[in-house]
Amino acid sequence: MAYRCLLPVLLICASAAHAALTCVSSAVPTLVNAEGLAERMGDILLTCTGGAPGQTVTGNLTLFQSVNVTNRTDEAGRTDVQLAIDNGSPLAVPPIFATALSSFSVAFNGLSFNLSPAGAATVRITNLRGAVARQTIGDPRPITVSVAFNGPLAISTATLSVGMPTRGLLASSSSANIYCVGSPAPTAAGLSGLFAAGTSFHSTRVTEGWAEAFQKGTRIMARYTGLPAGARLFAPDYAAGSNAAQATAGGDLGPGRSGGQYTGGSDALLLTLVRLGDSDGAGGILAGALPVPGQSVAFDSVSEVPLRDGSAVVVYEVLASSAAQQESAQFPVFLVYTPPRDGGDTATARQTVSLAPLSNVAVGNASAPVPRFAYSPPPNDCSALRDCDASYFPRLFVDSPPLNFTAPAG
Repeated sequence: MAYRCLLPVLLICASAAHAALTCVSSAVPTLVNAEGLAERMGDILLTCTGGAPGQTVTGNLTLFQSVNVTNRTDEAGRTDVQLAIDNGSPLAVPPIFATALSSFSVAFNGLSFNLSPAGAATVRITNLRGAVARQTIGDPRPITVSVAFNGPLAISTATLSVGMPTRGLLASSSSANIYCVGSPAPTAAGLSGLFAAGTSFHSTRVTEGWAEAFQKGTRIMARYTGLPAGARLFAPDYAAGSNAAQATAGGDLGPGRSGGQYTGGSDALLLTLVRLGDSDGAGGILAGALPVPGQSVAFDSVSEVPLRDGSAVVVYEVLASSAAQQESAQFPVFLVYTPPRDGGDTATARQTVSLAPLSNVAVGNASAPVPRFAYSPPPNDCSALRDCDASYFPRLFVDSPPLNFTAPAG
């Protein structure tokens, strides 16, 4: 009998699976204005290692923010959040947009990038903006972002602090109210002419809540209401800051009376008046420009501020500032007014101060200004400047002896 032997053959197939790719997420948290509705958050980094050399990574990267995402957003939902890839070659910007998923999230769908020969890459996300003021102003909790990736990588430390809310504006004024009594018109031009004529004025001092809060382009707005018919307002075209060669001041809040003097290139704080802006502090034309480096300029010019139904808006924009100092600036606003001959009640006007432009848009929007702010009365700046007990702040003391008397029965 013949026997046939069948020998089993074992085939072993090795899979060329990719190595495990892990990304460590981190952020560079930055101070953001607590009053802001479109504040730029700190950069987000994904440092990825452990992949195969040259490996292609594809997936969807999603960001979830603790406050509304308020980047500019077009009709297709595409935002201006930015992403770049560093894989050892020149920094690459993939041709992809972050799209809005909800009011709190955006996603880079279909993201694809290659790892370096060492199997690594760094993903950097910038220009993410948020409605910080929708978190109660004064709430010290940081703004956070959670990162998720639907693809062949694992992310550690997925929730990050990207913004630390801090009051951007502090302010004080020479009086609580503006009393509209008789005030003469100047006979000579400029700020010096107003001072010489004895025209009444009301000074406002604004101070950064944190160094670099007054960045170039930042606007500060003073709104006036209750002004009488026939009144005229004038404001300086420039406000040189506390660290300028000479600060602009009316003389009623510390520094002596001056239109201010500024040296170009000094990086000291300098603001200029915005003419013809709207009632929320947007738009308009700048009254002045930054002096050229090395040029020293003394300021004296003023502009009349239009009144509408007893209201006026005075807006200043920052032309230059120092990132290394907490700065402040003053601007006196002059009131020319002739009371009616028949007398009558003395008009009392009021002022509010805020960052500008003001807005109530707390979602991504293609047309709303960036930055923009919610109104919130600024805290007094005297604690930051350590002059709360200064004699130039208004005070009222009543010192009366006790009244002792005897009343007869009935």
